[in-house]
Amino acid sequence: MEVLEDLYTSYVALLETADQDYCYKTYWLSNDLHITLRESDKLISMGTTGLQTWPAALNLAEYLAENKELVKNRHILELGSGLGLTGITVMKMTRPAKYVFSDCHPAVLALLNENVAVNLPDCQDLVSVKNLDWSNVVDGSDIGHFDLIIAADVVYDPEVISHLIHTLVHLFRRSERQASAIVASTVRNSDTYAEFESCLGLNNLQSTPMVPPTSRLFYYDRSVPIKLVQISAVS
Repeated sequence: MEVLEDLYTSYVALLETADQDYCYKTYWLSNDLHITLRESDKLISMGTTGLQTWPAALNLAEYLAENKELVKNRHILELGSGLGLTGITVMKMTRPAKYVFSDCHPAVLALLNENVAVNLPDCQDLVSVKNLDWSNVVDGSDIGHFDLIIAADVVYDPEVISHLIHTLVHLFRRSERQASAIVASTVRNSDTYAEFESCLGLNNLQSTPMVPPTSRLFYYDRSVPIKLVQISAVS
């Protein structure tokens, strides 16, 4: 069931009156390899849900850690990076040629920059953080050239789906090599995800289901279904 807009707005306004509280969470990749992220301890903070790490990001990180050949030596753009868990995992487990984190909310970008700097101090020549608002992407936008786009938990609001799809189309058109995207989505509402799939087809994009990761690097709620798909332009 979709959250009622008025109820959501009132809830956010109530939370805005409280002090912003943060904590540090450590995610272990192995016995001697870990990630520590500064996160909000509130579900919604400063008008966004992007200040927490969500299950789809953990799921995608597990998948890419398990399939390192997909990211090694690739030029990667992550859409909606949030606090950076997925990308930091990729950078610690393998070496892309370039990795660009992106988001658009100022508070999210601030924490994302901090988390990337703390966890990847030796990778500053390979990584960057970009302010990327999908609603502002137009045909002349110079986002860059990438051969792999990844995203986690970006299919949650029907109002942003068209902007997300437009951004993917734009990136695929600009790619010097045939690009693809890997998207992990927690399916909280089947109608919202169906709209996403329909919008892909209307824009000549195809999605192919991918085999979920078998490893369990992280602890998170696995009872809610997470769909992992590869997206590419129809040739």
